[in-house]
Amino acid sequence: MGTSAQEHLAELRKLRLEARSQHNDAALAEAEAAWRDVAPEGAGEGWARALLRLGTIQSERHDPKAIETLNLCRDYWKAQNKELAYALATEVLAGAYVNRGREREAMPYHQECLALYRKHNDRLGEAAALNNLA
Repeated sequence: MGTSAQEHLAELRKLRLEARSQHNDAALAEAEAAWRDVAPEGAGEGWARALLRLGTIQSERHDPKAIETLNLCRDYWKAQNKELAYALATEVLAGAYVNRGREREAMPYHQECLALYRKHNDRLGEAAALNNLA
């Protein structure tokens, strides 16, 4: 994994942690506004990052919209062939299922994350995926 990929993943993880720590109404409104400000046509990484932040906040609030939001985010990263970003969005999606009491549905997503993190030798991601599978 190159330095730029590591930096990119670290930035996405930081964004996710910030969203998890700020899941209040103001943070939700800000994330929704950021997502709406960028049209999906020709959307770039900023759009996908806004979706990740929004989906994380929705998940923490047990909002059923989190699953749809995070699937949009995953679709973007998959289309861009950014496997680690896709894995992180998948990890958050699995957490959304867990937060909704749907642990069995989360398991395939945790397994998918584990495979991707191992493929890219991402030890932190691998540890998180293994923890989620336990």
